[in-house]
Order: sequence, then C-alpha cells, then structure tokens
Amino acid sequence: MASLTSQFKEKYPHMTDKEINQLVKLHNREAKAKEQQRKLRAKASKRKRKERTKLLCDLGGLVLKSGLENMDRATLLGALLAIKKSEGDSARLEAWKFAGTEAMGEKESKEVKKETSTQSEVIQKPFGQ
Repeated sequence: MASLTSQFKEKYPHMTDKEINQLVKLHNREAKAKEQQRKLRAKASKRKRKERTKLLCDLGGLVLKSGLENMDRATLLGALLAIKKSEGDSARLEAWKFAGTEAMGEKESKEVKKETSTQSEVIQKPFGQ
C-alpha cells in the first residue's frame, strides 16, 4: 500500500512537497479528531447503559424487597399504573413514602414525618378511592 504522501502526490500533482506535507498533517489531525469523537461517543453510550442498568437493578430490588417477585407481571404493572394515577394525592404518596422508608430500614428522613392516623388510613385504602 502506498504511503499517504505518495497517494496525495498522485491525486494532486500540481501541489508542492510542502503543500502535500501540510495536507498529510491535516489529514492525520482529522483522523485523530474523528477517533477521539468516536471514543467520546462510546464512553457516553457506555455510561448511559450503566446508568440504565443500575436503575433497572434498583427497581428490581424494590420488587424483591416488597416480596412481589412472584406476582404475575400484568398484575404488578396494573398496580404500578394505579400508583401513577395517584400522583396528585400527596397524602397517599407521603404515606407510601413513610411505609417504604420504614421497609427499607432507613432512619426517618427530613421529608418523612412520623406516621399519623391519616397516613395509616391512606395506606389501607384501595387504589382509586
């Protein structure tokens, strides 16, 4: 295989050696820049995959922690969709957060208040009521 310099000399016979050398340097810089771009994109893609994998593992861990791993997927998804519909019910969300915090064994955080009778009632209510 012919060198890059000789390839450029054949392609551009009107150019001087100095111009050919400059063209080779520019070509090499461009190739290096493209390789750096490829590596950066691959690194970002790998980081994004790792973040998604961690999220999926964390969510799967929550399913295991709740003891729902044997529930059929359609039922579990239906329950999650009902939770999604309850996003506007702050009392219910706070009660679930409190129960979840206790189940995870975490100490009471600033956002989680001590359980009140209202929170207990909200936990006991079926979805959609």
